[in-house]
Amino acid sequence: AVVDGYVWVARGGASLFAVLQMVVIIDLAYQVNDYMVASSNAGESYGYGSASCGLDDALLTLLAFAVLLFGVAFAGVVCLFVFFGECATTTAFVAITLVLCVGVTLTQVVLSENGNLLTSSAVCAYGVFVLYAGRCRR
Repeated sequence: AVVDGYVWVARGGASLFAVLQMVVIIDLAYQVNDYMVASSNAGESYGYGSASCGLDDALLTLLAFAVLLFGVAFAGVVCLFVFFGECATTTAFVAITLVLCVGVTLTQVVLSENGNLLTSSAVCAYGVFVLYAGRCRR
């Protein structure tokens, strides 16, 4: 009876911890994005000044981090499909995660007033990491 009670308390605590982790990751991504955009708007240069396509090095760094996180998330999804595809539950969760990543990114870019890619890429990378941690083991 005590163990059953502990199991439910642990599940609730783990769920709360996962939600708090996501809030911290989203907040950090917004703060980094706001700082980099503000430094770009202020004209602060960290080395080479205006690089290409009208983007300075702060915006290019921001874009590079977002592309890196999206690349890691996509590679993780591909690896989960390839290496853990024999488990139907894992395959279903990988497909759901991929659809949610696309949905989060489209929502962030299209519907948000000041949409940024860093936040959605961080959420996607974290979602793939959590999926990898909870995959089927056979």
